[in-house]
Amino acid sequence: MRKHFGRQHVELGNVMTPFKKTADMLADFLSKQTPKPTHERHRDNTFGNQTLGPAFGKIQHVVQ
Repeated sequence: MRKHFGRQHVELGNVMTPFKKTADMLADFLSKQTPKPTHERHRDNTFGNQTLGPAFGKIQHVVQ
């Protein structure tokens, strides 16, 4: 039923399945070995710039 449901909605135009090149598939870098430039591009887009440390503010502990 799920396959027919999905296919029907694709045919009706409710769901679009655009083509993506393998190098542009984000999930590949999390599950497969990818070339270093591709891996770094996806890593930076997903997790941001990791070279900067987090901005720490004053930490206050409240004890009751």
